[in-house]
Amino acid sequence: AYDYLQKPFELSHLQALLRRALDHRRLQGAVALYDACQELMEGQQDGALLTRRAVKQARDLLSCQHAALWLSRWPTRLIHSQPQLPLSDAYFHALLELSWRGVEGPVDVDPARLRAACRRPDDTPPRAALVYPLIRDKEHIGALILMRGRGEEDFTLADQEIGLLFSGQLALALQNNELVEQLQERLDALEDAQSRLATSERLAAIGQIAASVAHEVNNPAAYVLANLSFLESSLHQIRVLATESQTEEGLQALKKWWEEAGGVEFLTDLQGAASDAHDGALRIKDIVRDM
Repeated sequence: AYDYLQKPFELSHLQALLRRALDHRRLQGAVALYDACQELMEGQQDGALLTRRAVKQARDLLSCQHAALWLSRWPTRLIHSQPQLPLSDAYFHALLELSWRGVEGPVDVDPARLRAACRRPDDTPPRAALVYPLIRDKEHIGALILMRGRGEEDFTLADQEIGLLFSGQLALALQNNELVEQLQERLDALEDAQSRLATSERLAAIGQIAASVAHEVNNPAAYVLANLSFLESSLHQIRVLATESQTEEGLQALKKWWEEAGGVEFLTDLQGAASDAHDGALRIKDIVRDM
């Protein structure tokens, strides 16, 4: 104001300049809050990355020395910003017990409770603390804790409003992250079920093909076996009679069998059986080739 106003000072000019400066400061705060909320809500984020980013954004947004995030359903329940105040985790849990349980809105923790939360000799209570419950569907899922140490200013009403808006967006981002993780789990389960179904369908198709091939192969195989059986029995009988033909009786028996079998036509039958067996084997070969 001193640099931009002409001398002698005019009160109206000074008031206008201060109003513009305050409006500019509020606008900067609104832009910073908007950017922080946008980062919280952008796309799908890893849960650990989301929580670390949230505590850093909360600390920077409200210009506080330390921020911590307590979550009831998270593997790491208490996440701190860095560097961390010389306070134990027991201090934060005690602070939550004293100032937050059952509360629906933000809590500006009074100095007496800040001191009462100390559980260890090395716990040094901060100058001021704000606790924002994170609520989803009327259920407390965690709390955002903002602290200012010795030598810093107390939190103002404007700070509390900014923290309230940010904590609301944080609760929504955590809910969205959990919903995305649940959706991903269901998609993975669906893909697994589809994979098993496709495998089952492939196995069923293979079974049908195998049954069809077995049916196609069975007919020529039976044909081949029948002709080979005929050849085997006929040749066996010829061998037996040929062995016994060394005697007169055996020779007479062989001649009689030869006449009863049809003579030369019997040889034609044997040749036909061998040819039919050969054709059946070729048919099986063609079926296997065409699979």
